Amino acid sequence: MRRVPDSNYPVRDLFGKGKHGFGPGDKTNGTIATIPGAAFMNAVQEEIAGVIEKAGLVLDSDSFSQLYDAILKITIKQKKILISIAELRNLKDVEDYELRQVFGAFGSIQNFYADPNDTTSVDDGVSIVVSSDGMRWKNATSTPDIKAFGAVGNYTADDTEAFAAALTWAAANSRIVRVPAGVYRLTHGFKIPEGVSIIGEFSPRIATFPQVDANKRNFRQGNKHKIVGSVLMFSGGNSAGHTVVTTRNDKYASVKPCLSYEYSTPNQMLGFAVLQDMDIYSPSNTLTNASNDNRATGYTAGYVTASTLSRHEDFNVFGYFSVAGAIVYARNIAGTVDSEYAAFDGSVISSGLAIVGASDATSNVSLTGVMASNSCFYGCDHHTRADGDYTIPALYIDGEVGQQGIRGHSFSACQFRTYANEAIKFGRCNDINMSSCITEFSTISGVSNADAHGKIVGSSKTGNIRLSGIAAVGDLGIKALIATVSGKVQVIGAGGFDDAYFGDGNHVVTLGGNKSLGDSIITLTSDIASTNNGWTIRRDGDQSDRLDFRYNGVWRFQYDLVQSSLKPALGGQSKLGTAAEAWTELYVGATPIITSDGRLKQDIIETAIKH
Repeated sequence: MRRVPDSNYPVRDLFGKGKHGFGPGDKTNGTIATIPGAAFMNAVQEEIAGVIEKAGLVLDSDSFSQLYDAILKITIKQKKILISIAELRNLKDVEDYELRQVFGAFGSIQNFYADPNDTTSVDDGVSIVVSSDGMRWKNATSTPDIKAFGAVGNYTADDTEAFAAALTWAAANSRIVRVPAGVYRLTHGFKIPEGVSIIGEFSPRIATFPQVDANKRNFRQGNKHKIVGSVLMFSGGNSAGHTVVTTRNDKYASVKPCLSYEYSTPNQMLGFAVLQDMDIYSPSNTLTNASNDNRATGYTAGYVTASTLSRHEDFNVFGYFSVAGAIVYARNIAGTVDSEYAAFDGSVISSGLAIVGASDATSNVSLTGVMASNSCFYGCDHHTRADGDYTIPALYIDGEVGQQGIRGHSFSACQFRTYANEAIKFGRCNDINMSSCITEFSTISGVSNADAHGKIVGSSKTGNIRLSGIAAVGDLGIKALIATVSGKVQVIGAGGFDDAYFGDGNHVVTLGGNKSLGDSIITLTSDIASTNNGWTIRRDGDQSDRLDFRYNGVWRFQYDLVQSSLKPALGGQSKLGTAAEAWTELYVGATPIITSDGRLKQDIIETAIKH
């Protein structure tokens, strides 16, 4: 290569001292334009042609990209950066077997290293690639994301096969499927292989009715790719989807979910959303209804799990599912570990969370310890209220046959929101704990199952329930809950302006309440199993708010607001102090102290003591 010489009228020192360049000349001052000259043009020609021929290409006068092709091919020949898995397969006679970077499908970068000791592994296109010289190249990227398997994530492309391939690969290798931000459209549901976790970047939040956010407004034609976060969007009719079969005899007996995990082995679902494809808004920017929202059909649940110690964090399920948004169930399979201790943290589940046990009365399978914190559970509230399925509660817990194995579930700092009359429903279960939770149970006039304020309801098969710090506006139905369940209902600071909390003496602790609907009782006992042990303090609403004090089942004394008097429960049988423990001073007003009924006095004599 050469620069333009001094004799060709260059612009002197254009690129630095001695580095002349070309100039257009100037007729007004007589400056002559630079003349390239044959020598210079020949030098440029041979430099470019030399690069092209060095790359093994034949000069083509009709091509204008040969220099680019040559540079790319020479770079590949260096065997350091490859443009595809196919290029890696074509490697042969390499100068070294150092790490290679391969640009996989749609820009995903994978690092491969050579393993000369392996002569038998099969080429799977992701974890192992066999080059044309027989070398086994192994993926050094421990958990390739689904784009390495051909996924696009723009909603338009069908990513079903890519997601299936990622699950298969993860089952045999890393046990993790990574989902980068994007909207991956899938046309049927999937059963997640044993031990495989799905991890996204972050989950989008989808507002429940009647709220509308940016993500919800993107549920319309031409906008779904704009939903921000890691999204698995389930589309189509789920014709190739699978069915989860349980031993129950109700709607949970057979479910067709978007995703299911049916193993005891723990797994994790982190940072992504399972969304049912639909048009919440029409092209004219109006809300659709159930008849024209083009929702994906064939999915009756968003997610089903039978795992032990499964973890769900920043996990979102959104859709209008006829069974439930998320289901935790006991499989009732002999020789397996019970489904226990599933955890939901910072997650949002629409169409409700169901925790359901098996129906085999002879089984010892249990489902214990589901834990939820900082999560939201919504009923099936459609974007047009009249189309919602209000038979689905925000939370449902039931063992169908026995309560003892379906127990110990805890909800802390969670939100429950629905229009359903039976907002939270407990069947055969025991030891349910809810603390510092928010409820928002509104009504829809004239809509069946949504026309009354939502209640927490139980059955005669429901065991112990503990409610603490439950915020609410309106009646939560606590009085009816206490009257219905067979266990004990403990209530401390549950909200609801019209709520009533009362009990029979050993299982309710309340501060506040509506006096017209029941008595408040505080018990201080050394034996919680007995109603006749220790102190009981009761506000008696039937006796004008009389305050009664009872010990070991016997009323000791009362304070009567009507008579403004403190009196023993049984006249003539109680003492105020003793001879050894007497009051030192007693203050009264102008009214004389009446020591007893005058009709009962005998042998009255005069003394020198006055007043």
